[in-house]
Formats: sequence, structure tokens, C-alpha cells
Amino acid sequence: MANPLTAAVARTALETRADLPTVRYTQITLEERPLAGKINLRGKAEDRAFAAAAARGLGDLVLPMEATSSTARGDLAVLWLGPDEWLISCPDAETTATLAALEDALAGLHHSAVDVSDNWTVLRIAGEGTRRVLSKLVAVDLHPRGFRPGDVLQTPVGKADSILYLVAGDADAATVDIHVRRSFADYAWRALANAAEEYGIAV
Repeated sequence: MANPLTAAVARTALETRADLPTVRYTQITLEERPLAGKINLRGKAEDRAFAAAAARGLGDLVLPMEATSSTARGDLAVLWLGPDEWLISCPDAETTATLAALEDALAGLHHSAVDVSDNWTVLRIAGEGTRRVLSKLVAVDLHPRGFRPGDVLQTPVGKADSILYLVAGDADAATVDIHVRRSFADYAWRALANAAEEYGIAV
């Protein structure tokens, strides 16, 4: 009999949910992103040794130090969550190596680096009207003057605590990755699909 631990296959939160509505709108697309690694990093931002070591561990990608900001290179992104906390996103297959590189670079320094990949899934909403759709579900201002590419906001989407990461955007057309707890993925998907319904289903 196969060992259930070795036979297990990692899946995204909604991969097996055949009952979810298929979303194909004329202006809006909604999708669950492929599996990605997520590492929660804690440390003192004002500690120059910590910041420099973390950057080395990330292949010279510096930690964002300003509120709601991010840094990114290719598939590696670091999202600012607080004065001493960051969420690192990397390709799923590189999670272990990324965490090991961080731990090696930060050895001897006060820090915490934890693999939290299993805690998150990412829903991506994109297209004309994205900001208007999200504005139905969040209580923060998403105007292009205040929510610009690379910005990160922590806010509930409906009732699901989420992290919004503006990947790209010009005026109302935007691409936003919504990091949501896996247990809330079904709820968040349905809330987003309902909010986008007025934009029309493409036949």
C-alpha cells in the first residue's frame, strides 16, 4: 500500500472544487494562481545587519522598508506587512532553498523565518473594472493615486482577512493578487465572482 505521506500531492485551495462558478467575464478575469512558496520573515528593520543579511539571503533583493510597499524580481517578491514583518513569495519548488538561504544568511541575528505556504492561496483579479469590483468588498481607498503598482494593503475582502498586492495597473484596469487564507478561499472566490457579475458573462 502506498505511503499516504509520500503519495500526497500539493494542490491549490480551490483546485478540486468543481461546484464553484466558472467565471468568464467580458472585462474581468478571476483565477486562482498556481502554488507558490510563502515565507513569513520577522526581524528589526532598523537593524542594518539584519536588513543586509536578509537581502543576501534573497539574492540581493532588498527588503521593502516603507509601509505598504514591496520589492520584486521575477517570481520572487517581498511584501511589507509591518515595521518588523514581511511576506516572501517565491516559486513553490524553490521554497525550501529560499528558506535555507535566508536562515544561513541570518544565522546569529535575531529573526524568525517560517514556511507558511500551506496557509495561503492567491486569487488574481484583473481587467477593466478591477478597482470598482474590489471597492464593493473592501473599506480602503483603491484610487490610482493611492494604490499604485507594487503597493500592498492588508484589508478584509468581504469578511475574509486578505493581503492585496497590486501587480500592475493603469486607472481602473488593474491586476491584483489577493492573498487569502486557504480556509476562506471558497468564500472569497464567490464574493469576488458576485461583485464582478455586472460586467457580463462572455458566451
